[in-house]
Amino acid sequence: ITAARSQLGVPYVYGGGGPDGPSASPIAKGNFNDIGFDCSGLTSYAYAQASVKLPRTTAQQWAETRAIQEVPAGEEKPGDLVFFSSSSSLTKPTHVGIVLDPSRKKMIEAPTTGEVVREGSYDRTDVIGFTRPFTEEHYDSAGITAEGWRAPLNDGYSITSYYGRRFHPI
Repeated sequence: ITAARSQLGVPYVYGGGGPDGPSASPIAKGNFNDIGFDCSGLTSYAYAQASVKLPRTTAQQWAETRAIQEVPAGEEKPGDLVFFSSSSSLTKPTHVGIVLDPSRKKMIEAPTTGEVVREGSYDRTDVIGFTRPFTEEHYDSAGITAEGWRAPLNDGYSITSYYGRRFHPI
């Protein structure tokens, strides 16, 4: 969520992959300095910062993360993905966001051309479903917690001071 929030205000660019480099989009191709995001570019970028690799397109993210863990509506948590469809069948996702606050149905998204990465609402009728791109079983061997986050240390290092109360050294 922190990685996604750090991109608030970045322009929407169809096919934009954000700071990870340009995609195949003719708009974004070759523009390394001021590249924007599309919805799936934002989610794959944000999760990459937590060492979770997501596919690049919304449809691929839906298929892959749904196989890991589909979440029933009402049980979504911050960090889950929320998928939408612009077709009447509500089966093929065309948009994805990251859940921020389930109690208020808030998400972060790269909405559409001419807009910027923003916080919005997923209280909409076109929601297909929610997925959690991580489970303890799925990522345990990679050292990722049940919440989906990895400690920022390489193998061979250990934590010598945990979060908690501190004493002033003087």
